[in-house]
Amino acid sequence: MEQRFLSGADCKWTQINGSKEFYTRKNGRAFRLTPTKLKQWDLHRVSDTEDRGKIVGTYGSRGDATKALAKIAYEPEPRW
Repeated sequence: MEQRFLSGADCKWTQINGSKEFYTRKNGRAFRLTPTKLKQWDLHRVSDTEDRGKIVGTYGSRGDATKALAKIAYEPEPRW
């Protein structure tokens, strides 16, 4: 999974180099899920593993973030 993400292919949640963050790619867009101190998860839209990205939202569980991502990943990109 790690290699799929790094090569640019769509993949499920995977940790890169044993980090605490999880990365996924859906519809060609990369996302990072980062644990917070309050035992929640911050979801960011990123371009690669070095990018801090833009926060999409904070979710109570990984499952909640995955459900939201199913809708977000297939919406058109905002033009800001």
